[in-house]
Amino acid sequence: MKKKSSIALGPGAPSLILIFVVLSMSVLAMLSLMTARNDLQLSRRSADVAERVYELRERAEEKRAAVQALLASGGEAAVDEALNSDPRLEGVTWDGDTLTWIETDQTRTLSCALRLDGGTVWTAQRLSTNIAENTAEELEYAAKDALANEILRRQQALDEMLQRCAEGAADWQDYLKRVAEAMANEPAAEGVRLEDDHLNWVETDGTYRYACSVVIHPLDAERRSDFASVPVLLEENVEGR
Repeated sequence: MKKKSSIALGPGAPSLILIFVVLSMSVLAMLSLMTARNDLQLSRRSADVAERVYELRERAEEKRAAVQALLASGGEAAVDEALNSDPRLEGVTWDGDTLTWIETDQTRTLSCALRLDGGTVWTAQRLSTNIAENTAEELEYAAKDALANEILRRQQALDEMLQRCAEGAADWQDYLKRVAEAMANEPAAEGVRLEDDHLNWVETDGTYRYACSVVIHPLDAERRSDFASVPVLLEENVEGR
């Protein structure tokens, strides 16, 4: 009969295997730690950028609220007089139709334009930065911020359309009928769907896509519309990047 061959392991083999396993686990743990640390830094940076941008937009809204209060109390004459005396309107200029100013934190600048037309309507809120957009994160943020401005511009145009439709509307059903008819000739309503009391659409730049929804307020409400919720980022179009 043939003798069976066997491989004999030396007394140090288990120790070598144990050392190999420990080293492998240590490397994996280190890689996981580095990834988690990078993700944490990116999250903190994104949160900091978002907080700073929201602060600029909040300051812009505070000026808009001040203008609305002045219009309600004394009309455009009160606004004109307050431009030189009211600290709330510091830095604001008026050409007789549109109020313009900038909000800045020395790093980012929000250029604001507010038209007075019996009320206040944003015509521009453009964000710029003096930080070079070199990294992928900075480029992504810039693209998403530009898309956010487009969403805001469309909502403002739709709000103006709703204002025109509300004038002379007999009741809620007549109002919605007017809205549906007006959407056919409104450039800002391209791709927008009227669903019950909401205007829904998807805003995209070919790379990023946001689901947007605006709720139409009742005829007796002070405002015509507002965002029903924060626009939702849909699955990104990777092929378009």
